[in-house]
Amino acid sequence: MWLAMLFKDVLRYSIKSIDKLLILGLVIVIAKIPEIFNGFNFLSSEILESRVLFIILSILALAASFIAYGYYLSITRNTIHNVYDGPPELDLKKNIVDGVKYFVLNIVYFIIPILVTVIIAFSTGAVSIESINSISESILVSSSSIFIMPLLTGLTLLESILTSSSLNFIILLLVGLILFIVFGLVHTLAKAVLADTGSLTTASNMPKVFKKITKIGWKNYIIWIIVYSFIAIMLSIFISIISAIDFIGLIIAPLVIIAFKVMFTARSVGLIYNESKK
Repeated sequence: MWLAMLFKDVLRYSIKSIDKLLILGLVIVIAKIPEIFNGFNFLSSEILESRVLFIILSILALAASFIAYGYYLSITRNTIHNVYDGPPELDLKKNIVDGVKYFVLNIVYFIIPILVTVIIAFSTGAVSIESINSISESILVSSSSIFIMPLLTGLTLLESILTSSSLNFIILLLVGLILFIVFGLVHTLAKAVLADTGSLTTASNMPKVFKKITKIGWKNYIIWIIVYSFIAIMLSIFISIISAIDFIGLIIAPLVIIAFKVMFTARSVGLIYNESKK
């Protein structure tokens, strides 16, 4: 019952202010400028020929990414602090600062799984450099759903396994999945701790985050993650379908659907975090 009410609240909140949803969407569109231009083949070559313009657009995209990360934290923070006036206004300075913290937190929580996976991969010759780069990039750059990172990691490693029957691949898959799932579970709530306290040090304290999850109840927490992950995967599939539409799809997807996904995720994380305070 509480889970159904939680997601009903999240859905209502995410579509409450269409104007703020579209503003966030515009920020995400800017963050995806390199990807969008890459999709517009007739423009990408001209952009790449102008190094100055390419650098400017890349810096703009990076700044927009930090703003989106920070806005995510502001939604989670308002949820935790019981501010129910709908999505917050953009605060560029604060959003960028929070966005940098968010990005650093990703590195803090996933540097160990990445390093261990890389060490095992190279010491056993289990996977290629391209596979490791794919895992690292998806974790450190993602702005919307860290919950499905263990799944993405598993699929990347599984692809390598299908090309070889070596025991090394199986070992790498098992170790990688366990590490990314464990660290991913804790990192999910660590973002809420960062939103609540504003302290990167506190959010990086894994034992304290573990205690928060224990207060929520591991059973409730896991059920919530499973339900959320299903919704997130469905949204991701929808995003992929829309993005496949020539030209317009590359803009509509981030402007509306990805923006909705960010709001949906941020609100949901804040609400499940509040369960630890009861």
